[in-house]
Amino acid sequence: MARFDRANAGPIDRNREDHGEDLKMPADTKTLKRFLPIVAITLATTLTLASGFIQGQLDERFGRSEEMLAAASALQALPIPCGVWEFQTPEEDRHVEAYPNERDLGERVVDILQCAGYINRRYQDPSSGETVDVTVLIGPPPETSVHKPSICLPSRAYKPLGDARPVVIEDSQGVEHKVWCQTFRPAEIGQASLRMYWGWSTGNRWDASESPRTEFMGEPYLYKIQLGCSVARSAENEEDDSCRRFMREFMTQVGHHMTDSKD
Repeated sequence: MARFDRANAGPIDRNREDHGEDLKMPADTKTLKRFLPIVAITLATTLTLASGFIQGQLDERFGRSEEMLAAASALQALPIPCGVWEFQTPEEDRHVEAYPNERDLGERVVDILQCAGYINRRYQDPSSGETVDVTVLIGPPPETSVHKPSICLPSRAYKPLGDARPVVIEDSQGVEHKVWCQTFRPAEIGQASLRMYWGWSTGNRWDASESPRTEFMGEPYLYKIQLGCSVARSAENEEDDSCRRFMREFMTQVGHHMTDSKD
């Protein structure tokens, strides 16, 4: 298996706590509102992944080559620890049987994407209580490259705050990666805003490609990363957030379990 080149270098879970404004309201209503941002992130991720099916029907199926399966096995061997971030164990009925640390994407989504493997986890910062949901997929480029989470959020419930923009994330080893970032404001008062990050990789750096289907055409496989977190409305214009802090450590660690398709 090739080593990660450092030199050249949803469905998000439904149980996220809302760290936005804490309005006074009846307990039942308050609990419901706290779940809505996570439902939206989950829906965005699920639809983003599943929408690859439509385009995938127009492309010849790559199948799961031995090379792809070997890279998937390396990805799924990613250890749980991630710096100070604490892993949140999935509920018993929602984990993957073969990989109990992973939240289940669902058999249909995996089949649609011809997904060879994935990790799908939630982490929490114990000092702040903030959580981050992260999904990393590996599969054929046609299915893995299509669609953005930004077009899959419910348009009546969430409005984008500007266009998606590329941002540079420097990992803990000083390697720079580029991913897309977009923030969405909910229509419901009292809910936190949602911030999504996504990008692709052939096993080296993460890239905010403007045309991933074209750029990665012909590659034996492709990785996709997607992260989501809640952002208080008062912090919508701030550059830093829990996802960015998490990525600085996570991108270093996941990089050691990615196989460069060009080697």
